[in-house]
Amino acid sequence: LLDAGVVALDAPEVSLCLHQACIGRSTAVISLLLERRVPLNGANSRGVRALHLAALYGPDEAVRLLCGAGAVRHVVNADGQSPLHFAA
Repeated sequence: LLDAGVVALDAPEVSLCLHQACIGRSTAVISLLLERRVPLNGANSRGVRALHLAALYGPDEAVRLLCGAGAVRHVVNADGQSPLHFAA
């Protein structure tokens, strides 16, 4: 759908696809979404970003992929928690 232009890359749902890939620990899907230039730093209604979820669920490769693509590392969610808090 992304290749066909059916889904706009700036649609909020697209960022949430990256969140779901992190929850599902799917580095293949994370890589695919990053290759398609899906917005990397989109947050859900609680301020949680993909990097928070990758830090929580792993694997380490998911965190490396997001950081390598330019994920904002020093960001906090609505509760004041950074991705580092989620990793602990």
